[in-house]
Amino acid sequence: MRVLGLDESDRVFSVVRLCTAYGLGTGLFFPLLAGAEATLLPQQPRSEALFEIIESFDPSVLFATPSVYGQLARDAEEAGLSQPLRNTRACVSGAEGMPPKLIPKIKAVLGTDIDVGYSLTEAFQFVISGVAGSGRPGACGRPVPGLEARIVDEHGVPVGADVIGTLQIRGETVLSGYWNQQPSGEQFDDGWFTTRDRFMRDEQGHYYHCGRADDLFKVGGKWVSPTEVERALIAHEAVWECAVIGADDEDGLAKPLAFVVTNVGHEPGDELEQTLREYVKEELAPYKYPRWIEFVSKLPKGPTGKVLRYKLRAGGARRAETASDT
Repeated sequence: MRVLGLDESDRVFSVVRLCTAYGLGTGLFFPLLAGAEATLLPQQPRSEALFEIIESFDPSVLFATPSVYGQLARDAEEAGLSQPLRNTRACVSGAEGMPPKLIPKIKAVLGTDIDVGYSLTEAFQFVISGVAGSGRPGACGRPVPGLEARIVDEHGVPVGADVIGTLQIRGETVLSGYWNQQPSGEQFDDGWFTTRDRFMRDEQGHYYHCGRADDLFKVGGKWVSPTEVERALIAHEAVWECAVIGADDEDGLAKPLAFVVTNVGHEPGDELEQTLREYVKEELAPYKYPRWIEFVSKLPKGPTGKVLRYKLRAGGARRAETASDT
């Protein structure tokens, strides 16, 4: 509310399911609290229906996921539509990470900047927010007013800038415990709630999501963040979207395995696989590059658009065993 400044003059369009905290807040509670007008979409968010609602309802604030914004940008470009979101004063993206290369396309094709952030069910909504592109690529922003955030190591000690650690948050909207469960000192300490997410903060105070605690894995004794590898891959023109997991090689050692959806005009194959490997080697530390790349037509996603990594892990070991390690 304080970040967006919603009031009774706003028209809110939330393309997010009410069964999620993101959707319940943006589609119902926040507009009601502000006295704003709101509309919801009862069916799958297909571009044709979204464009019709945008034209007729003329929303001042739009809430959606990066996947929906990417879909709108692609379909608007194909249909020759001229910046259909140019009249919105705020377009908010949540539920999954915003690919850095999608930001300028959204600006050019849809005619809007994007407010990105990191939301948490335990705090009901966004705890970190900012305008996409205001920090380094991949930044989620800064803590929203009324909430504190810090990054700690495995002993709960705050770490400095550019160090990956676990995010802790504190504020009035953060839960004090779970229903029918005794509060645990591991998650609740002096008002601080310990999340399951790894973050990094730069010198300017921008926060970067590095994945879930159980997503990270070690290669040669060094932590690898799948999100960091994904950001490097998706910056290549041949990659539309991707997901990275850890998979065991023939010796039982974890190595990065990437699932890649190719962009229009690029054919998957051995040549592209080698090109992408070398590209990531140049962008990141050599131990972080994907040892195997699996080209897929789409990634498994949940209702909110988040990639379901557990489905990728199910077949990851088998694919790694049958692939050549280069």
